[in-house]
Amino acid sequence: MDTKQIYILLLKYRFTQPYLHEYWSRIIQGDIKWNDVYCFINHIPDNRYKQFKFRVLNRIFTSREILHSWKMIQNPLCLKCDTVEKYQHLFIECRAVNLFWLKIQNLFNS
Repeated sequence: MDTKQIYILLLKYRFTQPYLHEYWSRIIQGDIKWNDVYCFINHIPDNRYKQFKFRVLNRIFTSREILHSWKMIQNPLCLKCDTVEKYQHLFIECRAVNLFWLKIQNLFNS
């Protein structure tokens, strides 16, 4: 195998889709334009928002259920709808955030 063949092989495996893309596509039940997501977030000047994006996309955001298990809060229920606030509930299932996600979806689809 010469260097050109190695180079071609490396180019073939240069980009592999993160497993989180499949997770979020399954959860949202639709096709996500990931380039648009990353470009949109990378243009935000404030690092706090970039850190928030990283934590959400990589599923390392702490929910009330986790905080409750760590004994940091008294109750694991969502403040908006009194359902146990798991990660998926916090970002997808809660009726209080459904309107937000519809607006985001419309933003990326337009």
